[in-house]
Amino acid sequence: MRAHMEKSQNEQRQLEERLRQAHKMEAVGRLAAAWRTISTICSRSSGHSDLLIDREGSDNFHRRCVEQIQKAAGRAVSMTRQLLAFSRMQVLQPA
Repeated sequence: MRAHMEKSQNEQRQLEERLRQAHKMEAVGRLAAAWRTISTICSRSSGHSDLLIDREGSDNFHRRCVEQIQKAAGRAVSMTRQLLAFSRMQVLQPA
């Protein structure tokens, strides 16, 4: 009888742990979805900044500003890849 109760308690703890883990992964998945949206916005910003550089020509001040936009967008995309890989528990290959 005692062994049966201990087994039930162990099974209960294991189920609770699995549920906690599932909740954590669900939260990470939601966060990853939000980052995917941000990544899409950054990709569009990067594309538009390419157009601005072509349009602005050699104006150094504006060109540097637009290049900063491109760098920030690139960092955001990289962070998104890392977060998505984490949510899937994948190992990233260098880009």
